[in-house]
Amino acid sequence: MGLPTMRKLFLNFMIEHDAGIVVLALDGFLDITQTNNFEQKMDEICAMETPVCVLDFSKLRSINSASLGILIARIQDVRQKKGDICIGGCSENVDQVFNTFGFKNVFRFYHERQEAIAYCTELVKSLQ
Repeated sequence: MGLPTMRKLFLNFMIEHDAGIVVLALDGFLDITQTNNFEQKMDEICAMETPVCVLDFSKLRSINSASLGILIARIQDVRQKKGDICIGGCSENVDQVFNTFGFKNVFRFYHERQEAIAYCTELVKSLQ
């Protein structure tokens, strides 16, 4: 009997820009090996003059605590700039993590990506 094989977990980032809104969709596993990549993407979004972002977690299978910490730190920065980070679509596993840590009260959660985009569109219009 040999050693168990290690499976490499994957994470794909898809970024869209539309009318002042950044949509960042994640597909896969946001584990410790991907935390730096995630932090870099969030830093790029937060560097915008008025960052408005929809995070689509509908295909995200798991999220680690370090990545949650990144989100908490960035939401404060973003809101100081009159922007927002919304979660539009969330897998059941990731939703449970947000519930467990009590972060459902920190972010605006929408069942569907389009609902979050609609809110963010109105936010961008109100800032102009």
